[in-house]
Amino acid sequence: MADNTGILERKFATKTDGTDPVLIVSRDQKGPRYSVSGTLTAALMATTDFSVLTGAAGKTVRVRRIRVQGVATAGVQKSILVNRNITTVDTGGGSVAVTPAPFAAADAASTSTCKQYTANPTIGGTVTTLFKRGLVFAADTLPAGVVEWKFDDGKPPLLLSSTQELALNLNGEATTAGMVLYWEMDFEEATE
Repeated sequence: MADNTGILERKFATKTDGTDPVLIVSRDQKGPRYSVSGTLTAALMATTDFSVLTGAAGKTVRVRRIRVQGVATAGVQKSILVNRNITTVDTGGGSVAVTPAPFAAADAASTSTCKQYTANPTIGGTVTTLFKRGLVFAADTLPAGVVEWKFDDGKPPLLLSSTQELALNLNGEATTAGMVLYWEMDFEEATE
């Protein structure tokens, strides 16, 4: 059963005394869910933070999924970092705003913001690397290599203010010929 604040999960608990089962309802989602994505080519790709999701004042942002995939003229492996900046946001660099889309058309626009960088920004504040994986950029003729993180169970990465951001980062590694990078992030926003 769904409502405008998220998804409700219904489960029946088994009772050992032989009476009827009990319905347990738990909230799986904490607010409206949004998706944001972009595409970067080697000529327009920052090699540090290439995409950042910035939190919003008075909101808790829960990142639920991150997916990055890529192709190149010849196969190559690069590191993909997921960093969290907790004191100040990135500045400078060349960037374009990317508008998050709500999963449900009735939900309000996201108050969090997202940027895609085409030139390296000045990395803001205290940075913590949450995750690092190698992404094999497959040769053009092969399916794109993929790395993905899902946080639907347990505690996801959180952004608690407008001075915190989650950044996707290429670890400063140089781009190669024909590189194309596709990225996606899904997140929830809630007032708590």
